[in-house]
Amino acid sequence: MTENTDVSKKPVQRSIARRSLLSMLLMAVLMIIGTSAAASLQLYDRMLEIYQDYAYSYAKMASTNIDGDLVEKYLQLDDPSASGEKALVLEDKKADAVNSDDYKRIYTLLETSVSYANLRYIYVVVPREEDMVYLWDVFHLDVTTIELSEQEAKDLEQQAEFLEHDTYTKGEKEAMMAVMNLTWDDSLFLDHGYLGHPLATAFSPVFDSDNNIVAVVGVDLNLSDMRGAIIRMCLNVIGAIFLILFVCMIIYYFLIQHRIIRPIVSLKKAVTGLVDSLEKGNSFQADIHTNDEIEALAHSFEEMDVRLKHYLLENAAITAERERLKTELDLARRIQADMLPSEFPALPDKKQFDIYASMKPAKEVGGDFYDFFLIDEDHLALVIADVSGKGIPAALFMMMSKIMLQNYTLTGMKPGEVLEKVNNQICRSNKEEMFVTVWLGVLDLSSGMITAANAGHEYPMLKQPDGEFELVRDPHGLVIGGMEDLHYKEYEMKMEPGSTLFVYTDGIAEATDLQNNMFGTERTLSALNAHAGAAPEALLNEVACAVDKFVGEAPQFDDMTMLSVSFHGRQD
Repeated sequence: MTENTDVSKKPVQRSIARRSLLSMLLMAVLMIIGTSAAASLQLYDRMLEIYQDYAYSYAKMASTNIDGDLVEKYLQLDDPSASGEKALVLEDKKADAVNSDDYKRIYTLLETSVSYANLRYIYVVVPREEDMVYLWDVFHLDVTTIELSEQEAKDLEQQAEFLEHDTYTKGEKEAMMAVMNLTWDDSLFLDHGYLGHPLATAFSPVFDSDNNIVAVVGVDLNLSDMRGAIIRMCLNVIGAIFLILFVCMIIYYFLIQHRIIRPIVSLKKAVTGLVDSLEKGNSFQADIHTNDEIEALAHSFEEMDVRLKHYLLENAAITAERERLKTELDLARRIQADMLPSEFPALPDKKQFDIYASMKPAKEVGGDFYDFFLIDEDHLALVIADVSGKGIPAALFMMMSKIMLQNYTLTGMKPGEVLEKVNNQICRSNKEEMFVTVWLGVLDLSSGMITAANAGHEYPMLKQPDGEFELVRDPHGLVIGGMEDLHYKEYEMKMEPGSTLFVYTDGIAEATDLQNNMFGTERTLSALNAHAGAAPEALLNEVACAVDKFVGEAPQFDDMTMLSVSFHGRQD
């Protein structure tokens, strides 16, 4: 017992601990993912708003410091179709414009904004349907960030010159045209950017002295730093949450060990020894003081131990009583069986007849009975009866009735007189109001004449030589025990040599199957006629088989008793 307890202890500990740790780990992962995702989205939205305001403020500041009239002036120098001397003149004028104080002042302003505000790109363009024309542009490139050579960086910084034409990138044309038409509601749009860097772009219009929009100032901010900051923040949050949860898991694990696992193991060990405690009479004890459901469970086992011991004592007493009753019932069954004629062939020295009878009680003892005995050398008494009720009361009533019927019949009284005497005697002391149906007949062995009387019993069935079994609808009197001073009418029926008489109790005809269909009188006659020429013993066996086949798995509710006698006549 101890070895089994120790072996089963470790798997319980490992199982609970493993499940607890796995659940904590799963909870930690879900919390980290959920917290990080929520924090990242909120921070990204907030940073995007800040960058939007930041970019737009510089675009607005730059647009207010640009003279819109200069834009119109510079645009007059833009003629891509010019050639020859005209093109040279325009180039000289462009050079003068770029070297003018006004141009340099605005360029210096934009350059200062780029350097001071760490902008990626700031530019002043005139959007047109087919392209956009650059007037000022300042490009800040962090060579170490995008890993370009110095020459590539210089080329990028010089790619947009004064009055240089350029094509639109995705989204720029619609945004610039919206600014020019004063329909731009959102100052920021996102693009995949330049050289693989995500950009946030803001626009602001440039007005001339007539308050007409003549150009657009664009500001590009690099979002890589913001995204990097968000990633670093998420990693810090994840690290902090993981550290906190790790500490919580350690504390929770030791708490489970102390408050749950150890008490459960102790309880399991105590419960394992419960059988031994019951066998040895020891009290169940579980030293658990957790002040929670586990302690309550331990108290429940203690109460169960007390109740089990009480139950075992009661069960032992009940079992002993049942054994005593079973012994008494077995004895009563043997006594009842001994009172009925059970040795066959019966009266072997009497060659005038062949007789056989059987009784199958529904319980250990039954209320049906049969009897046959010689009144004298030439008269055979035949009795079959059915007592109301089942079990021991019916068996006692049956034995009393059988003795009375036999005693009065042996005096030589006629069947009707016997039934009258027995009825009156039973009615005088029948406080339980039980009754018995009886068919009593006396067979004259010389003539084959039967003189009979029926006290509420089933009709007998008679087969004449070379005939079939038929019902003999004899006159019925009231059952024995029903009322005093009754008269029972006698009748006679003739048995020729080769005739067979069959009498039975209602347990045969009223046997039911699982659908509550009764075997009935017609099936009884059919079973008899199917073996009409058989001897009494074989005949009764065939009827019993037919009833069993019809009933099937349905339980037996009533005693089944049969008696059959074949008359052979005088044997000289």
